Amino acid sequence: MANVCSRLVEVGIIFLVVFTPIYYGSVSLGATTLIELTVLSMLLIWAIGMIVQGDFMFRRTPLDIPILVFCAYCVVSTLLFSEYRYASYTGLLLVLCVSALYFIVVNHIRSEIQLMRLFVVVLLVGFIHAFSHLVQNASGLFRASTGVMLNVGNHFAGYMVIVIPLAVAVSFVVKDMGKRILLIFSSIVMAAAMAFSLIAGAMLAFLLSLVLVAIIAQLVAVIY
Repeated sequence: MANVCSRLVEVGIIFLVVFTPIYYGSVSLGATTLIELTVLSMLLIWAIGMIVQGDFMFRRTPLDIPILVFCAYCVVSTLLFSEYRYASYTGLLLVLCVSALYFIVVNHIRSEIQLMRLFVVVLLVGFIHAFSHLVQNASGLFRASTGVMLNVGNHFAGYMVIVIPLAVAVSFVVKDMGKRILLIFSSIVMAAAMAFSLIAGAMLAFLLSLVLVAIIAQLVAVIY
């Protein structure tokens, strides 16, 4: 039963990875509500798994205390000092939801196989997102019309900034040449799509992230 609960939580995480970019960064009320309900469901499943297993241990990380302190600050400031209650409560729910998601991921994505599954899903979603954006741009040049499957904008560019460095970093690690070529190809497609978004901040963040990946790769090479 505990293993089933763990698998269901992992499915929930993958669902959020697939769903979140579709609705323009999921900033609409309907999208955020579905995200919050999904996180709440995962919390309940996690609690049931711990009760069945009889193990209530949490995996400790250096970010636990900062996240909990920030959540406490948000709760106090919203309850005592907010002048715009509806907007504040909506934002508070989202902050608590994202914080809970962090603890869910940390405590359920532990093995290398799970990490690779999650990475593959993130890469596929990012590639489909980027390819859709390129098709929409090409259709505009030829005055054609396509259905908008994945919205674009600042959220799209920000998502690409997250996914591309992941693909580039993993391309340094994999030994299989075929997988490395696929990762590099995916990175090029996503970088091209991000360039067409014309978001200067995202491009700067992308270049800085590549510098950071290069520095880390050099440090790893020196150490090992």
